[in-house]
Amino acid sequence: MYFFADWSTGFAQPDGTLLGLEETSPGQFDLSILDVVGGNPIGEYIQAFGLDESGEVYVATKGTLAPSALNSSGLPSGMIYRLTVVPEPTSLGLSAAALFLLCCRSRCGQRRNLAR
Repeated sequence: MYFFADWSTGFAQPDGTLLGLEETSPGQFDLSILDVVGGNPIGEYIQAFGLDESGEVYVATKGTLAPSALNSSGLPSGMIYRLTVVPEPTSLGLSAAALFLLCCRSRCGQRRNLAR
C-alpha cells in the first residue's frame, strides 16, 4: 500500500487526513481514507512521512502552523506516529482476519493509539 496524506483542508483548524492507495489488479487502484482510532482527519497538520531501516513507516505532524511553536506545556507542538499492521481478532463466520492500520503516538510518556 502507498501511504500519503492531505496536509489539512484549511489553515484555521488542523485536520490532516491519512490516505492509502492499493493496487487491486494490474493498473487498477483503490483509494481509501485510512480508519484511525480517534478519527481521520487526525486533528493535526500532516508534515511528512519517513521510513526507518526496518521498514517501519512514520508520520510527522504539527498541531500549530508556526514552524517552531511550543504548546501550552512549553513542549514542541510536533508529533511522530508509527504505522503498523495489526490483525483483526477472528470471529465466527470469518475465514480470515482482516488487516488493520495502527498508528501509535507517544510523547512524554503518554500514548494515543490510532487504529482501524
